[in-house]
Formats: sequence, structure tokens, C-alpha cells
Amino acid sequence: MPRGTRHIETGTLGWDASNRLHVLHIPGGGHWYLAMPGRTARLIGHEVTVEGIRLGFNMLDVSRVLAVDGVTRRPGWGAMLARLLGAAI
Repeated sequence: MPRGTRHIETGTLGWDASNRLHVLHIPGGGHWYLAMPGRTARLIGHEVTVEGIRLGFNMLDVSRVLAVDGVTRRPGWGAMLARLLGAAI
């Protein structure tokens, strides 16, 4: 799959301490590493649907997280500012 494609994936949200990244475990096998705000820690262990842009082999830059209960979390202004500054460098 080419980089920059939009993906919507559903699975169980986890935390990979060795890579210090959120990880989405897909039912039936496989996983995505997620670039997303840390404020979503309350969703770890829950089934979620994420929407984002593919950054690499198995990395998504998440624009929206939707929990099974319907709670939506979008990146805050700090995450957006960091992305803008990173893109400008």
C-alpha cells in the first residue's frame, strides 16, 4: 500500500512501551502503530475505530478515534501545532 492513503481500522487499542507508541491490534492478527495524542490513554484496552493517513509500513497518523461507546477524540491544539512545526522543518 502506498504512503499517504486514508485508512479506517477497528481493533483493540494498546500501548507499546518499547516503541512508546499506541498500537491498534486488529482481530485475526496484525497491528498498526499510531501517532496520536496521549490523552487517549483512557481508551487503552478498549475496542476503537481509528481514522488516519498512512505514514509508513504499519504506521498511521490518526485524525480521529471513535470508541465503541461512541466517544470521539480528536487531536488537541498541541498535537496539531507539533505536526505543523514538524512539517515546516
